[in-house]
Amino acid sequence: MHDRMLEEIWRVRDELIRRHGGVHGYLNYLRALDRERVSKAKRKRPGTRFVRATRNGRSTQRATARV
Repeated sequence: MHDRMLEEIWRVRDELIRRHGGVHGYLNYLRALDRERVSKAKRKRPGTRFVRATRNGRSTQRATARV
């Protein structure tokens, strides 16, 4: 039995994987979209600002309340 919705999902997935140069390219694209979404959400928070801090040699971001 064929499921039309499932076949459409597979078709779109295969097209995206081809467009981004394989599975790794597609996953990198999804990570970039997620980073963009997170940064937009951080910019929209009223009353906080983000300060870059380093911990164990890695750059991180923390929210600090504005005084």
